[in-house]
Formats: sequence, C-alpha cells, structure tokens
Amino acid sequence: MSTKTTDSEKVISHPMEEIFKIEEHSTIVPYKEVKTELVPYEPFDEKDKELEEQLQDLYDIALEAFEDQQSESDMMEPKFRARNAEVAVQYLKTALEAVQSKTNLKQHKDNITIKQKTGGTVNNNVVLADRNAIIRALRGEVVEPEKPTNTLDIDSEEM
Repeated sequence: MSTKTTDSEKVISHPMEEIFKIEEHSTIVPYKEVKTELVPYEPFDEKDKELEEQLQDLYDIALEAFEDQQSESDMMEPKFRARNAEVAVQYLKTALEAVQSKTNLKQHKDNITIKQKTGGTVNNNVVLADRNAIIRALRGEVVEPEKPTNTLDIDSEEM
C-alpha cells in the first residue's frame, strides 16, 4: 500500500464573508490530500470489495485529519498545542484501527480459504488392540473382548 500526500486548495464558505460583504464561497483554504492505492487482490466475495474500500476511505480520512490538525498546531498558542497533539494522535489511532481491521479480515478470509482447500476437519479413529486381535478382525473372525487379568471381582456384602 503506497500513500501519496498532495497539497491542495479548496474553496469554502466562511462566516466572515458575509460580515465583510465578500462574495460567498470565495475563501480558499489549503489542505493536504492523502490518497492510498490498494494493492491488487482477488476479491473473496461481493461484500469484500465494498468493505475494503470503506476501510481504505476511513484510513485516508484519518490521515487527512491528522495532517490538518498538525498544520493548525503551527498557528496555535503554545498552551493549546498539547491538546491539539492529543487529538492528532487520536486520528492516527483511527487509521491504525482501520489497518488492523483489514488485517483481521484478511486473516479470517485466509483461514476460510485454507479450510475449503483441505476439506475441513480431519477425524482420526483410534483402535486400541493387540496385533492378534487386529488380524482376527481382518479375517472376519468374531473377536471377544478379553477380561483383564489384573482385576478382582469382589462381591461386597452389607454388614
């Protein structure tokens, strides 16, 4: 994923335009536009591409907000800069959470793909028998379970 940051300008409607009797929507404000390119991938299902784009947009918006917050901190009074930095960090945290969500989504898709390729769960049957009992079973002879020789049969009487 590559991130491109470009300096752009946008035209906004500022409340002071009405007070100074300036033409509306004539205020030009600089901002940084962040755009990330998606790595080409094979979509898992129909919803996959939509989710991927939403998470990517969230990531881009959070980075743009961080850049705006950082540029505003240069024009702030020093006593407010610490709080401004906290807000900027929250934007970065939002971007990080979007990336983590994408990672978790990919991990779950990979797990599902692996299960589909391997055929699901493997059931192993365990046979506890000696060699002679297995040979008799393969020949079709009836195998009677043997009584263990080291057990005691005790009939208990009530006193």
